[in-house]
Amino acid sequence: IVGGRTIPIKFLGVWDTVASVIVPRPDRFYFPSLETLPYTLQNPSVEVFRQAIAIDEFRRMFRLRPWKDEQEFKPNRFSTSEPRKQDSRQVWFSGCHSDIGGGYPEAESGLSKFPLHWMIRQAQAHGLNANTSMFNHLVEGKARRGSQHEYVEPSAGAELHKSSTGAWRILEWLPKKVKWREWPARKAKFGLYLPHYEPRMIPENALIHDSVFQRKNTFPSYQPQNLPKSFEIEA
Repeated sequence: IVGGRTIPIKFLGVWDTVASVIVPRPDRFYFPSLETLPYTLQNPSVEVFRQAIAIDEFRRMFRLRPWKDEQEFKPNRFSTSEPRKQDSRQVWFSGCHSDIGGGYPEAESGLSKFPLHWMIRQAQAHGLNANTSMFNHLVEGKARRGSQHEYVEPSAGAELHKSSTGAWRILEWLPKKVKWREWPARKAKFGLYLPHYEPRMIPENALIHDSVFQRKNTFPSYQPQNLPKSFEIEA
């Protein structure tokens, strides 16, 4: 090997990146342990970054890893030229972790089509070529001649799944260090608190997708307590 090339990343699109994964770590005799992956918060090699984020994810093991805004883009990290500002955009959508990134049966995937639609359009705006016929079929749920499958369209009234079920509920009653607390209403004692389905903290002036307000209009009972007082609506 005589050398390498520095390759910048034109577009990086992610769905609801969370804090850690369970891996067999060799430094712990391959016992399954939590590990945070590198470059989940920042990466100067990325020119355009987009993330779709879940409003309604409460599990303690699925805490958000938000991308740091106002980063610099350096096509070549070893260059002395002035870096450019990274193009970063993070948008909040209704749903739990898998309502955003997908994974539920197609018939129950109406909510996940909103972040998918948004992400593809964002990527297209920065050079991605997408087959229009397949986009209309897979994302917008339109019929396609010759297809053996049917796909649902984006629907603000689709099922919003509750991810805090089964064994996940037990973890919500185990104490957690107060330094990791996100929701101020959770009271702490002796440096610990009970997460108990802790809402994610959405920052002021966050980007909230228009489908969230479509859902609020469809279901008046849908009133996420973590919506900030000030925000921008993303179409």
